[in-house]
Formats: sequence, C-alpha cells, structure tokens
Amino acid sequence: EHVFPDRPDIVAKKAMEAAHIRDDPFEALVHYERLVAQQPDDAMYRFWLGCGLARVNRTDAAVVECRLACELRPEWSLPAVEVAVILSNAGRLDAALDAITRAAAEYEIDAHLGNIHGRILMQLDRQREAIPWFEGVLMLNDTHANAMQDLAHCLLSTGARRQGRNWAKAAHRLGAGQALADLKAGRYD
Repeated sequence: EHVFPDRPDIVAKKAMEAAHIRDDPFEALVHYERLVAQQPDDAMYRFWLGCGLARVNRTDAAVVECRLACELRPEWSLPAVEVAVILSNAGRLDAALDAITRAAAEYEIDAHLGNIHGRILMQLDRQREAIPWFEGVLMLNDTHANAMQDLAHCLLSTGARRQGRNWAKAAHRLGAGQALADLKAGRYD
C-alpha cells in the first residue's frame, strides 16, 4: 500500500474503510474524488462519488455524478434510482418522483426501483398509488420486510384494515414492526 498509494484498488479500499468502518463521509469523499480524477469514465466511481456527495448534503453535485454514471453505463439502473433517493432525502419530493418515474420508464423494474417508487409516493401522501408498487416489490422479493411494512401502512391508511393488518404482522415477523406497533397503538383508527 505504501509503495503504490494512488493505485485505484488501494484508494477504493481506503474510501470504503472511511465510509463504512470509520463512518467519516468527508474522508471517504476525498478518496472518491481521487478515484474519479484518476478514472473519470468509470461509472462505479462516479456513482460512489455521487453517493458520497449526498452524504455531505451536496445534493446538486451528487445528482450530477449519478447522472454521469448513468451516461457511462446506460444499462445500469442503480445510479438512476439513486438520483431519486438523493432528491427524496433532500426533501425535493416532486423532483424525486420525476426522477423515479423516468427510471421506471427506462429500466426493468426490480425490487429496489419499485420500493423507492412506492416510498416516494408514500412520502407525498399518495398511499393508494404506492400500493401497487409495494405489491410489485413483494412479487419480486417476498421477504422484503420494509416493503411489507410500507404496504401495510398504505393499506391501513386507506381503510383496508384486514389486508393491512395481515401485512403488518408479516412485516413484524421479518423484523419490521412499526406498522403493527402503530396499529396496536390505535394510529389507524
């Protein structure tokens, strides 16, 4: 490591250690920036940089990097979905919905994309529209506890108590118990 400190695999390792072991987003960002400077056409490094920028609340720059990753690897949906996540986390829900709607039109719907689409609709208080997204996620991954819990919340919020209770119980069995706790506390009455 000391002989070749700028080798991309070593810089990537340092970035991962900073981000995931030391939980230092600013140190990780320095490494992501080095990786992109070394290999500007690497979609993965652009994606990492976008995620790193988002962690330090540099939303617009984060979106730019994830969109560049999409251009570099047009078949890869993760950076397009991440644009929606970044915008949602920044409270820009209308822009997030626009981004996830575009991603859903451009890419095959997988559990991650479907779940993010549902969550953004839920954040916009559009529970009825979110329900089919969570149902679709569960068709792709029938043990997705968070999608079960969010589906339960949407169903309970729209008056479908029996279905909602059943999904809340299933989610609870998989470790996502908030909807069931809220139901028991009377928050859906």
